[in-house]
Amino acid sequence: MKKLNKLILSFLLLMPLTTQFIQAEFRFDYDFCVFKNQDSRLALEFYYSFYLDQLKFDKTNDGYEASALLDLEIIDKSNSSVVLKQPFNIPVSVKDTTGILRANNTRTGQLNIILDSGQYVFRVKATDFKHSADTAKYEDNLSLSRFVESKVAISCVQISTGIEKSNDDNSPFYKNTLEVTPNPLRFFGNNLSKIHYYFELYNLTKENISNDYIVKSEITDLNDVIIKENEKKYSVKAGSKVEVGTFDISDLKTNTYKLIIKIIDDKNNEVIRNQKKFIIYNPDSTVTTPDLSKENYQLSDYAVYPEDKLDEEFKLVSYIATDKEKEQYDNMNNLEGKRKFMFEFWKSKSITKIDYMRRVKFANDNYAFDFTDGWKTDRGRVYVTYGPPDDIERFPFESDKRAYETWRYNSLQGGVIFVFVDLSNASGNYGLVHSTARNELRNDSWQSRLRIK
Repeated sequence: MKKLNKLILSFLLLMPLTTQFIQAEFRFDYDFCVFKNQDSRLALEFYYSFYLDQLKFDKTNDGYEASALLDLEIIDKSNSSVVLKQPFNIPVSVKDTTGILRANNTRTGQLNIILDSGQYVFRVKATDFKHSADTAKYEDNLSLSRFVESKVAISCVQISTGIEKSNDDNSPFYKNTLEVTPNPLRFFGNNLSKIHYYFELYNLTKENISNDYIVKSEITDLNDVIIKENEKKYSVKAGSKVEVGTFDISDLKTNTYKLIIKIIDDKNNEVIRNQKKFIIYNPDSTVTTPDLSKENYQLSDYAVYPEDKLDEEFKLVSYIATDKEKEQYDNMNNLEGKRKFMFEFWKSKSITKIDYMRRVKFANDNYAFDFTDGWKTDRGRVYVTYGPPDDIERFPFESDKRAYETWRYNSLQGGVIFVFVDLSNASGNYGLVHSTARNELRNDSWQSRLRIK
């Protein structure tokens, strides 16, 4: 499982957060696609999946029930107005809980939202509806543009686990006589040996494209080397078109790939394209030891990282970098050396990059103070370094006593605590005043810091 997590991390992108009241990170995957709506507005499809082992099931007469809660908020950046703010309760019923705790046992869904073109902030909070001990917060900036009618346009490419003919227009997955089951994580392998995809073409007129045209689909690696491809020939008959396809990916190795869609006219000119990344985990092709070959490095995202991004990432990982690693990086004066250093850096760590960056995102969202990033504060540093505590006790501000928090890590060094005090008198800037962990500040008289003089 550790290798699988490292793989996901190297290639992906999901950056979940959690609210300040949790002790663990709630796992929740999501993805978007945008299509043209009938009134020329935009249809935003929000795909999500949550993990059943995150939910607490209650016994009922018919089995067991649980509920997930998604709290959505969409803000128009042009005027800061709230376009949508709505909670969605998602019930889950099972006959028994056998297999619920199995890893990656998920429930997938979809929400459909109609929006105008514009710039938006999209926020979603995910939690257990009945037992909200664990909560996750996510935020995305969305830039939505209208599909211009003066040229051929293509929608988002939706990656799917299955596409079937359907008449069930009550299903959230239904569109254009099809049931398109989303794959929010865009992760394939094991029992998902075929990748299905769906997209729409608009403005297919003879003024915009030749009468005959080709829809070409390709699976490539990150260097755009074509691994699989197919093409279909069409003639212009209607102004819009729904296109679906499938690739058998059972023979592809563990890696990240791109699905590229190209529209080509009768003169072999590319009219438009769109693409989406996805991941394949094939245990039969996974090497048992880390492969630090030049080929793997060239396929990684680090091979094209700009220097400022590398420098920023190394600042973020300063809490887990050794003194030797810090010295090595600081002494590097060439871009390629920094790229290879960061590529190999994560292979030597017990935590994956995606888990570490999740901690950073959580810290920034919950522990930022004034103009200081959350990961740089005391609580942020401890959270990023050691992960979520097993227990948090919060003591509010009193007339003669400062607010403070006690964090407990039961499995760290046999059990340790961290004590943070709001040293700025109810402003929320908590500083570390005591810890029983090795190499941390220890002050057995820390309670004297609580008194307000």
